[in-house]
Amino acid sequence: MLRAWTTKALKTAVLKQGQRWIIYKPRTVTKEDSMQKWECPCGYIYDPEEGDYEHGVDPGTPWEDVPEDWVCPKCGAAKEDFWEAD
Repeated sequence: MLRAWTTKALKTAVLKQGQRWIIYKPRTVTKEDSMQKWECPCGYIYDPEEGDYEHGVDPGTPWEDVPEDWVCPKCGAAKEDFWEAD
């Protein structure tokens, strides 16, 4: 059985499933987060301000709006292989 509680003050959800307790706190995406640069294992950096116009990604496109089938223009790595750049 799954039971759920929410707390408005903390904006969290507490779920109980059997003997397990799960605390879920949604993360708010800020403007800085959405314009975060992402790095490929090959060293290519996806910069949302620049986009990848040659491959259909307009400048100003945040990482979460880049199509899932987009690949690194340098080595062909999948989007899921990228990590947040420092």
